[in-house]
Amino acid sequence: MKKYHVTFFVLACTSFLMLASPAPAQAQDGSQMLNAADAAVMRITSIIDRGGSLLDEAREASDIARMDCINTLLVNAKGFLSIAQNGSTNLRDALSRNDQPAQTHHYKLIQLAVDRSNNIEASMLQCGASVVEVSGETRLETTRTCKIEPCLSGESDDSLTKPPANTILDPIVDASPFR
Repeated sequence: MKKYHVTFFVLACTSFLMLASPAPAQAQDGSQMLNAADAAVMRITSIIDRGGSLLDEAREASDIARMDCINTLLVNAKGFLSIAQNGSTNLRDALSRNDQPAQTHHYKLIQLAVDRSNNIEASMLQCGASVVEVSGETRLETTRTCKIEPCLSGESDDSLTKPPANTILDPIVDASPFR
């Protein structure tokens, strides 16, 4: 029951962060866009740091599946960090040239990177959360009807018959060099 509360909390926080993203580039001046770009890079960096601590916790718990999940998502977050850093540099260049289409493009690219990184953070928190716990004793009952191993599915005792002794299983064709 506790896991469902954590899941709901993570999804609510992610939704809030997505709704709280800055306005489009046309409604902001250059300094606001640069501040938003720097904040986006810092946000992605904090997501990567949080993922590193989650990875350390998974290592301590020897949870291989969780480690693999978090590590894969960390690689993606580091890629988005690189995109945001390059976008921030290109945004500064576009602002110095007063190139409005390039400013809009790079600003949207940075916002896309931070939005995807927020989704990655939520996914990292979900890694390993879908563990199924079963109480009680495990019972396994099987019945086998074949006498020859391995027993293939749908196979019965009569289905495995030997071919007659004089039957040629793979006749040599006329074009064969082995004739």
